[in-house]
Amino acid sequence: MKKTAATIWLLGVIVLGVGHADDKSSDQRSEETSNKTIVYAARNAPVAALGETLAAFLKESGGGVVADPTSNVLLIHTGSVNDHERVLAVLQQLDRTPRTIRVQLHLIYSLGHEFTEAEVSSLSGETEGVLKAIETLASAGRAYVANRIELTAVENQITMLQVGKDVPLLTGTTSVPGRGPANNYRSAAVGTMIQVQARLAGESEIVMETNFEKSAIELLDHQNDGSSAIPQGVSKLTHNATSRLRDGHSVLIGTMVSKSKEAADAACMVLSASIDDASETNRPVISRVTSQRPGFVAEGKRTSNQDDSDGVTARYLDFYGKLVAKYDQNNDKMLDADERSKMSKNPTEADTNQDGLVSVEELMTWSRKR
Repeated sequence: MKKTAATIWLLGVIVLGVGHADDKSSDQRSEETSNKTIVYAARNAPVAALGETLAAFLKESGGGVVADPTSNVLLIHTGSVNDHERVLAVLQQLDRTPRTIRVQLHLIYSLGHEFTEAEVSSLSGETEGVLKAIETLASAGRAYVANRIELTAVENQITMLQVGKDVPLLTGTTSVPGRGPANNYRSAAVGTMIQVQARLAGESEIVMETNFEKSAIELLDHQNDGSSAIPQGVSKLTHNATSRLRDGHSVLIGTMVSKSKEAADAACMVLSASIDDASETNRPVISRVTSQRPGFVAEGKRTSNQDDSDGVTARYLDFYGKLVAKYDQNNDKMLDADERSKMSKNPTEADTNQDGLVSVEELMTWSRKR
């Protein structure tokens, strides 16, 4: 009887042990299934910045990120199955192709008078109309353009243009016994500098931070008896602004009036910006890999099968459809010569149909040939 009881007890222990081992093995398999490693080759953003953002994003779920700056690759260890798709969705936003923005700045000086209210109002609005207003002011002898600066800026990146030189600056005259007067000089840097940082607010608005500085040599107001040279100084115009404007529009970002007994002078600064149409076609499409293997590579799609080709064509047609709609004033889904002239780069007459118009498909074909 005792022997039988001992045997039953031993069998019970073995069964419990096997059950515990099965539970532990099941937990390990579950953990292996939930934890995935993504090898992601970044296309645009630096992996150091991507890694910091993703590490904070995965912190709560127990995931981790290792960045390799040499190859610009991220090793992403997800903490759960749900993180898999979430990480790819985040990467699609963080590692997108940045768009380019064309920036133009005009510094305009009046010729001995203030600008009228109508003239000031004409310096804000659609860029085409503003440029005509500036041309009208210059041709009428009301003003002249002291500086016209054009830049192409990548969104969220600082772009700077600086043009200048070092010149001798006359600071005064010293009388030396036996040698007569001697002029004193020092070196001064003068010129023009503009720094721009732009970001997109939605699909058609641009927020611009601009820093502008212009310096020149001028004679100082100085009581002079004619026996010594008039000393010089550096005059400097500095303007810092944050502006919000629509794609293809201009805005007056500053006006300054200087008055004297004889006359009044005015200066205006006009900022123009437009989103470069070509940058829209270069946005990456990050593939959402459905494989449940522990490791895989996620990067932009580059396949040649028919399904993917049809998808790319559909995306191009959608983009060029929006582009045609942007410049299509009579809503006929065609662009005539006048409408095409408003594009930064546009097809020639050789690329039009027999009626001299350009359709969505013809615009896409022309762009691909370029």
